[in-house]
Amino acid sequence: MRTAIIAKEGTLEGIIPEFYNQGDFLIIYDDEAGVCGEIIKVFNKAKTQGDGDIFFAKQIVAMDCEVVICGQIEEVPFLVIADECQVTRFDGSDKKASAALKMMEMEQLSYITDYIGGAGCPSEGSAEHD
Repeated sequence: MRTAIIAKEGTLEGIIPEFYNQGDFLIIYDDEAGVCGEIIKVFNKAKTQGDGDIFFAKQIVAMDCEVVICGQIEEVPFLVIADECQVTRFDGSDKKASAALKMMEMEQLSYITDYIGGAGCPSEGSAEHD
């Protein structure tokens, strides 16, 4: 499974910021069944042209990620990630990327059900999420 992580550094030691737009790096992590997980790609926001947050959202979709671990998300990147591709979103705010990955596997991270200021997802609080 491919997981996208928005962090302050381009390693699994990087901290996931409180808000998606505060992340400087997009880490693409691949953890296929039976194979040790590894970072397969890192994107640096400083090296992108235009809006880095939108670039990250489009790369999450293009890299075929099933999950993104990040902080709270603004409306436009949220719509790219959630509505266009239905990537599952987890809140890993203030955690090291490596710890957030483990917590996700143990189902200890909260879902991000809507963008900042949004009305929320109808399934919020239920066991089934997109």
